[in-house]
Amino acid sequence: MPSFTASDVDAITTLTFELVITDGMGATDTAMTNVIINPTADNEVPNALLEDSLLINKLYYEYTQRVGEKVWVMGYFGNTAINEDGVAFLVDNMLQLDVDEAFPHHSFTRLDGALPPDTWQRDLILIYGEIKDYATQSGEPTIQPTPLITVEKYELISEFEQRNNWDKIFLTTDVAPEN
Repeated sequence: MPSFTASDVDAITTLTFELVITDGMGATDTAMTNVIINPTADNEVPNALLEDSLLINKLYYEYTQRVGEKVWVMGYFGNTAINEDGVAFLVDNMLQLDVDEAFPHHSFTRLDGALPPDTWQRDLILIYGEIKDYATQSGEPTIQPTPLITVEKYELISEFEQRNNWDKIFLTTDVAPEN
């Protein structure tokens, strides 16, 4: 199986390959194929930038000293429909998105800017953006200091997968209902 490494391109590029086969008797046959090279996504995460990454709880405790810095933060995405004020969130525990109670103060950050699609609700993502103070930016007073990340880039780490339901929790496949 022939292979090659494509160069980075700025636009969709088509490469044409021609294969010529000659047998021992001098007969030849030719086959051609096109390979389409897509440009590198603008949202790709350079490894050098990952060095300045924070966990959500560390972001909470350090953000007032780091306002204005740009960092990577990983967490579970809560889209703009998650609450009444239409602000998106990144939380450290996906289950927080399923309960109707306030997030613990060190377990979330609010998001604005270039947000992931709403369909990424509950997905584990990595975001890149500038650290800000939510109260200062929104003009709304808060009881607890709240970090805000103005998102510039994001990357999907893993999609949410519902693993449990009532059938799987209470009944295993080898147990009959009458037992």
